[in-house]
Amino acid sequence: MDLFRDVMDKGIVDHQGDKMGRVDDLLLELRPGELPAVRTIVLDHGAILPLLPAFIAHFLAWFEKAVLRVARLAPVEISWDDVSSIDVVVHTTVDRRAVGAVATEEALWVNWVSKLPWARR
Repeated sequence: MDLFRDVMDKGIVDHQGDKMGRVDDLLLELRPGELPAVRTIVLDHGAILPLLPAFIAHFLAWFEKAVLRVARLAPVEISWDDVSSIDVVVHTTVDRRAVGAVATEEALWVNWVSKLPWARR
């Protein structure tokens, strides 16, 4: 399997087929004399913050906390053991709400969108 081609930046869905986002990163376990083993899929915009220049990362973290009112900025990590199949998207056996993959969506709904007069779920 070519991890970059087959997994990175693909959509990821939970056990019901609901979208959870995109695969942003993979955590690999390196063992001497062996091939690297995939341990975790990382998703959510919090995964990219450490890669950005410090002033941009700090601004985005502030913006999410102060303006969007998102309580949790840590990226979501899903164990590789929870991946059931890979085709056009990565299928998992987890529930998107249980792992916190919809925290930003929920915060935006509660704090902003639900206050609009025509907003419905």
